[in-house]
Amino acid sequence: MMPVHAQELQLSIPKHNYTANEVVNITVNLKDFPQKEYIVSLWIYGEDSQNFRYKYPPYVVKRVVTGKTVFSFPIHEEIPPGRYIVVARLYDNSTLVASATGEFNIYGTMKRFDFDIHLCKDRECTKRGTSFTLERGFM
Repeated sequence: MMPVHAQELQLSIPKHNYTANEVVNITVNLKDFPQKEYIVSLWIYGEDSQNFRYKYPPYVVKRVVTGKTVFSFPIHEEIPPGRYIVVARLYDNSTLVASATGEFNIYGTMKRFDFDIHLCKDRECTKRGTSFTLERGFM
């Protein structure tokens, strides 16, 4: 009698914390699936320190055969810091057959800088505000 192996979709992320200019390499492993073509979609959900949640569109969709596939997610200065949850979904044709999750943190991006904006002619003006950059403009 042959041993029966359970099919499993495994997701691994090499480390837990990342900063700007690093790359998160997410490995998806199709363990003990029959040798054929599948579709893997990778979703990344972010959550900042105020529990604001946002979802990236399906980051990558790849046609894969059994074994390991690596997805790369570069960390740019514009990506908000916080906790990120990764969800991999494995489809056979259009049927969901397995999913797996993992998580990582991003620190030190979208750095805040403070400066004064004087809204009146004299320097004693008490009207002050905070601004931060967002992509190419100011907000």
